[in-house]
Amino acid sequence: MDNVICSQSNDNYILNFKGHIDSANAPTVEEFINSKKDEFAGKKLIINASQLEYISSAGLRIILRLLKDHPELKIVEVPKDVYDVFQMTGFTDMLPIEKAFRKISIEAAKSLAKAQTVSFTVLTLTPLLRFIEIKTVYLISNVKLI
Repeated sequence: MDNVICSQSNDNYILNFKGHIDSANAPTVEEFINSKKDEFAGKKLIINASQLEYISSAGLRIILRLLKDHPELKIVEVPKDVYDVFQMTGFTDMLPIEKAFRKISIEAAKSLAKAQTVSFTVLTLTPLLRFIEIKTVYLISNVKLI
């Protein structure tokens, strides 16, 4: 199966989703997952979405069916675009979904910090209108140093 690779780790059964899961391949993906149900019976089910590029409503239905049978299901390493789909459809309220961190070197992080420095002015006025405070803020989000 090109779109799902299965692996096991301790008491976890991991479904590694890859590429696109849409109406064209969802029936095959679901059939493949159903053929593995005996392997992940009694184990904690995790979907690793690190290589998932796109998921349509057909793919979301697969996840809903899995969630029905496995309420402990969680999805990890979700790329930003795919996370946005989960968020817009309310999936982030139904089950644990963890965003993927961008992986960069320390040198790249330093460069990124300089490039993403945002300077803004915060006006803090006392009752007598006496001072203005200026701050420089470094914004780096979703970064994991390697």
